[in-house]
Amino acid sequence: MQDLVAREHHGERPFLEPKAAADLVRQRGRALGVLSYPWLSADHPDPTGGRMRAVKQALERHPYITGLFWDYASLPQKPRSNDEEKVFSVGLSKMSDLYASAVGTTVLKSTFIPECPSELQGVFRLEGARGQEADVRSTVQGCIPPHTVMRFKDMNNGIVNVLLDTPLSQAGAETLAQSLMGKVCDRAFPAYNARLYDDRGWCFFESVVSSELLGRLNPKVRAAIANLPSKVIEVEADGRTKAVIDWLTGDFADEIARKTFTGKGDAERVTKLYFEYFERIARGVASTLHMSVEEEHGAQTPFPPLPALPELQSPSFRLKRGQYVLCRDAPASQPAVGTPEPLPHLVP
Repeated sequence: MQDLVAREHHGERPFLEPKAAADLVRQRGRALGVLSYPWLSADHPDPTGGRMRAVKQALERHPYITGLFWDYASLPQKPRSNDEEKVFSVGLSKMSDLYASAVGTTVLKSTFIPECPSELQGVFRLEGARGQEADVRSTVQGCIPPHTVMRFKDMNNGIVNVLLDTPLSQAGAETLAQSLMGKVCDRAFPAYNARLYDDRGWCFFESVVSSELLGRLNPKVRAAIANLPSKVIEVEADGRTKAVIDWLTGDFADEIARKTFTGKGDAERVTKLYFEYFERIARGVASTLHMSVEEEHGAQTPFPPLPALPELQSPSFRLKRGQYVLCRDAPASQPAVGTPEPLPHLVP
């Protein structure tokens, strides 16, 4: 994002104004695109440019999409200033709403994994590395026979890129990572991440929230929005697209936690985002529940009464002198003033 901000300062217009972006969602025509895809490296999600080319061609095929949320370009990336960190946190907390919007957004789901570029072949990345370079090199070498450490690169700010003589298999990379983490670094993984889309935590989360709300809507509501463009579009490597019509429903919290995350704390962060998202869609789906009841039982069918609960005795408590408590017997213009004496119960 920071690079685009700099270009904007030089007269380019890569960003929509906030009101214009919000209006795209409010138009209810799925005119705002939201990209879901696997990051291919920690430094850059699209080191070969293949994703960019595919998305560009996909947008040309769907001209009704006039704005795009792409996390790498839309949110501040590391290193972030304090202000940028605040923007990033707010954006991350609201991101699931963009994926989930039933009528405001189109999700561009790009799952393909390009071939690893030559400069990242055989490179293993250590983050939070500690100790002397010789010690780290020795530890890595001791964990990977018969492979050989060719060279270290960029041992700065706790980040080390280790070039091996040959690339490791996925199983070999996972074994090496487990051997190194906690000894010489906090996290370790191949510099090029070829893990499949469905095996990744962030990708699975985005896929779930993109479709789960639609899967839970009753038929009448789904019929009312059936003429909109497809909610989820799969983007192939050559830019061709196809609609995704399989809606996921279920309790995915445990499954999300079992997926693979590269970033520190991402598993806990994404699980929390999912619970917050689920609470919001539960309220949204509940607001349309009367339509299903009316369809099945008739328009005037009342909801069953809520169960009666016994009246609970409120515990005694003390009020700080001068604190107000609203009492039924007190005029609204003259709220009762609390006293330090214990009250027998809270007056509703």
